[in-house]
Amino acid sequence: MGAAVATTAFWRCRCQRYEDGYFTAYQQIATERFDFVFHYGDYIYDIASSAPANVHCPFVRAMPGEPDESYTLDDYRQRYALYKNDPDLQAAHAAAPFIMSYDDHEVDNNWAGDISEENTPPELFLLRRAAAFQAWYEHMPVPPGAATRAGLVSSRIGASPSGISLSLNVLDTRLFRSDQPCGDGVKANCHEALEPHRTMLGDTQERWLLRRLQEHPGALDGARPAR
Repeated sequence: MGAAVATTAFWRCRCQRYEDGYFTAYQQIATERFDFVFHYGDYIYDIASSAPANVHCPFVRAMPGEPDESYTLDDYRQRYALYKNDPDLQAAHAAAPFIMSYDDHEVDNNWAGDISEENTPPELFLLRRAAAFQAWYEHMPVPPGAATRAGLVSSRIGASPSGISLSLNVLDTRLFRSDQPCGDGVKANCHEALEPHRTMLGDTQERWLLRRLQEHPGALDGARPAR
């Protein structure tokens, strides 16, 4: 084992919607040379809207030739190709390793397990989900075999050739979760949201995470929120 490393500098990010703005924040990643970047989802958006959701925040750039919504493997591949053509995002990937998870828009807005936002029959939605996952694994810097253990990924970051400085538990909050309550909305007095059986991680992933934390009981000691 190598000597302990006192500090680790990393950047966390998510929700990069191509048409809403340029990816200039990634210039900072390339400039500051972080130890790693933790990207926890919505690397792409499955939906390419023809009009901005907020009239006070107009689209900055168009998505030429893109379908309104991704359904097929080719659709998702084209979306990743467009996003990864951005020079600032390219520079960030070149400057630091990325630790990846995903959220809903890599597949479909507000999906949960085998349930789509539109309540598509599961046997059809699973085909779309498989296409989305294949494109994700093709384009994201994830370790070999990650596709067979989604949601149970423990990433170890090497700080030096002589040892490991950090163990990072990367969780999946989509594949094993309960369907989102209250019609996917935020509603007052929605008793469905308080049902005790509801889960974000699923039983298997929760048990795995608890085992990981028990292996490193001091992992949360002294933890402080970022400012």
